[in-house]
Amino acid sequence: MKIRFRGQARTSGSFTGSGKSIKHEIKKQKKDLRKDLRKDLKKERKKLEKELKQRLRKQRHRLEDSFESTIEDALRDELYSSNFANFLRSIMNTAEDNGFADVVRQYMGEDVELTTTAGTISGTVQEVGTDYVLLRESDSTILIVPFSNASAIRPL
Repeated sequence: MKIRFRGQARTSGSFTGSGKSIKHEIKKQKKDLRKDLRKDLKKERKKLEKELKQRLRKQRHRLEDSFESTIEDALRDELYSSNFANFLRSIMNTAEDNGFADVVRQYMGEDVELTTTAGTISGTVQEVGTDYVLLRESDSTILIVPFSNASAIRPL
């Protein structure tokens, strides 16, 4: 009978006994080898998992930095673009373009209530410019309200 061992085989005692004791010893050694192999595999798996987590963490940080940088660049490009400047100019000129000045001119010399971004004010319309209205609140108080801050007007 020929016996082959793969890996390391540990021996304890003598093999001069009966065939049963040799078979028992072989089974025991196989069991011990399997146990050692499981331990080694578990250690390697934990080691690989730890290394993989570290690599993934580094990769995530690189991607986050890259993504943040890309967004900052795109936002900077947009904010300093001529399209955005034109957009802002159009918003600033909207009050003039929307005919609000014509509406306010209808109330020249009359008492009105003007709703603004800061609240509601009352007074007499004294002057209407291209982008503002001049209201006299009292004999000593005159308000200049830009159309960009005005949202509504009504007679009193």
